[in-house]
Amino acid sequence: MKRSMITGLSLLLSTALPAQPYDEALEAGFGFDSLSGNYDNWQNAYVQYEQSLSNKTLGYLRFNQTRRFDLSDNELLAGFYTDLNENWQLFGELGGSGTSRVRPELQGQIILSRALSNGYLISAGTHRSHWPTSTSQGYSLQLERYFAQWRWSYRIRQDHLLGGDSALSHAATLSYFYDEWSTVTLALNQGEEAEKVAPQRVLITDVKGISVYGLHQLSTAWGLRWALSFNQQGDFYDRRGVLLGLRYRF
Repeated sequence: MKRSMITGLSLLLSTALPAQPYDEALEAGFGFDSLSGNYDNWQNAYVQYEQSLSNKTLGYLRFNQTRRFDLSDNELLAGFYTDLNENWQLFGELGGSGTSRVRPELQGQIILSRALSNGYLISAGTHRSHWPTSTSQGYSLQLERYFAQWRWSYRIRQDHLLGGDSALSHAATLSYFYDEWSTVTLALNQGEEAEKVAPQRVLITDVKGISVYGLHQLSTAWGLRWALSFNQQGDFYDRRGVLLGLRYRF
């Protein structure tokens, strides 16, 4: 079963595209994270619109409203995924926040993927995020394989704070496709990453996390997005998160 991956969508929202195409899709959802210590809880609401620009290209617009550390940000992202030919795929995303209290002022990434034999796919990418007080950039390399109704992936990612430290993180996923549009994924991550751990502090911190997320087909048009997650952000805090979203294809 051949599938393609929109690699650049956020961890909790990314999923494989089934072979059956669609013209447009609209999705909206809400997420909540409970933090340990004296940190305020986080909230995130989003609306995403997708459109098939051709039989080989998918484009999307995404609006996020994020609340962290008792501060709110609005964020707009635009991206595309395209098949360059039978073996090569390209993904790109650009966006940012006009207020940038907790989200990057400007961010972007680009990922190039190459299909190999026996269901393997290898991807290499670069990313960059700019906040008013700091900038991080880095690279990623991912290997994944599709077989029967399963997919596994392993990604290594390097981040560097300009004028500061570097970080290296690892992530692994195992996905099961149990219906035409339905999937469930177990994801593990460990290492270091650049993260805004306070309103004015972007630091390299140790991270560990586990999440289970998926998309469940309710009907030919409707789908339910869901996620459960746990993350340790160094010695700063632990996060326990939940997300629910509703997706409509037309």
